[in-house]
Amino acid sequence: MSDERNYEIEEEIDLIDYARVVLKHWKFIAVFVFVAVVSSVVVSLTLPRMYEAKAVFRIGRIGNSLLESIETTREVINFLPILNQIAEKLKYPTDERALIELKEKIVIKPLADLMVVYTKDTSPEKAEQIGKEVSGIVFERHKALYEKTRADLGQYLKQDIQKNMALYKIIGFSEFSVQPTTIEMPSTASMIPVYPKRRKIVTVTFVVSLIFSIFLTFLLEWFTRYKVKLQEAKKT
Repeated sequence: MSDERNYEIEEEIDLIDYARVVLKHWKFIAVFVFVAVVSSVVVSLTLPRMYEAKAVFRIGRIGNSLLESIETTREVINFLPILNQIAEKLKYPTDERALIELKEKIVIKPLADLMVVYTKDTSPEKAEQIGKEVSGIVFERHKALYEKTRADLGQYLKQDIQKNMALYKIIGFSEFSVQPTTIEMPSTASMIPVYPKRRKIVTVTFVVSLIFSIFLTFLLEWFTRYKVKLQEAKKT
């Protein structure tokens, strides 16, 4: 029992000592945090604003399969000749570096049975224009795939009507159905910038700078006490 009580007393003394160290150096902590927060505000204000547009597609189907996988569509859009085509229509630079920057502004993600195309730029109008160009390429590609698949399927079914009618009865008509890709929502930009998130930047900076400044005060206090002990040891 005495050991446990001694441990609790020592722990309380340590906590009090930590609090004293923080209070002793509170000016340093306050100045450090203030400078860090002000710097983060200045930096966040100088960062260019980025706006986002969003377009939503419902992918066409061949039976129970997608007309084209979202991964394939993404790879096609990220292909440099396609990016060059988009850049030319938007009158953007077409050098390799500019095309890579354009590629980073286009994100294609799946959402259940939907495909969402996100596009970003320094203004809502530019973000929406990129989205419209990407949407146009995707829609025309899927339209061509749909028409070709439908024509091929029609040709296949005509080859042997009796055999295919037997297949209809076994697996159902849905296996032979072809549905086109549709645009559920055209490219639409938000007037609220998605980057930089100034509040998040300032909050993170405040927390990190506070923790780091407290760590520095403990380090400084340890170094000061260690120096005092060395001086006392030399005197003795």
